[in-house]
Amino acid sequence: MKNIYKLFGIIALVTVVMFSFAACEEDPGDDGVPKSLVITGIDKGSGAITVGICDAPDKKNPKGVIHAFSKVPYGANITVPLISAVTNVQFTGTGNFYILMIFDGETSSDSDDITYVYSQGSLVPLPFALTEGSSTIPFSQFMEYK
Repeated sequence: MKNIYKLFGIIALVTVVMFSFAACEEDPGDDGVPKSLVITGIDKGSGAITVGICDAPDKKNPKGVIHAFSKVPYGANITVPLISAVTNVQFTGTGNFYILMIFDGETSSDSDDITYVYSQGSLVPLPFALTEGSSTIPFSQFMEYK
């Protein structure tokens, strides 16, 4: 009887490991095309805007991995060339990423900063499929992240 329980335990463990591997996303690809984001209809915030793309946190990287970012002056419509966080040249990766926008406040205090995340209008952050050289996203697709 002990052997049967042991066998069921091993089968359960193997099943969990297989599902864990299946749930892992592939590493971001690279198509060699420099990426930029165009964000339109910005009607909130002030100061400079820092935009970054990152992976979701996982066991390997509990804080997620920032792949690229850039800081641009505030405007109603902005074009953000994504600069690789590793190589310091324009990012050419592809894949599903979370997009963060941080509006730097008027003072040097971090408490003035406001963060928005891409959410397609929902209440939770959602990944964005970054595949084109330039992708346009309306500001209404972001939610304030508190």
